[in-house]
Amino acid sequence: MKLNNYMEGKTKVIEVDTVRIDASNSGEFKEKMSELTKSQDAIVDFKHLEFIDSSGLSALVYLHKQSINDKTELRLVNLSPKILDIIKTTGLTQILQIYPDLESAKKDM
Repeated sequence: MKLNNYMEGKTKVIEVDTVRIDASNSGEFKEKMSELTKSQDAIVDFKHLEFIDSSGLSALVYLHKQSINDKTELRLVNLSPKILDIIKTTGLTQILQIYPDLESAKKDM
């Protein structure tokens, strides 16, 4: 799984360069993302993502909890309507910080 990252001021932007997060790669996703977001504000760009299953959602919850423990911000951007619908159905919109695009996520960081 390829994760491209760069700095925007004091915020790390991570582009998830994969079309699927599922049981076959969610462990790798969680591990790499945990390392990249540890103790640092981050915006995660999912513009390439087309599918996520429960193991991928579980990884997002883990990363959310890590950000709370680290007292950092973790914002998700560019989620497709299909993936956003899955996240809404599971109720995760109540805890995850979701923005339509990178610019709106950067505004109040």
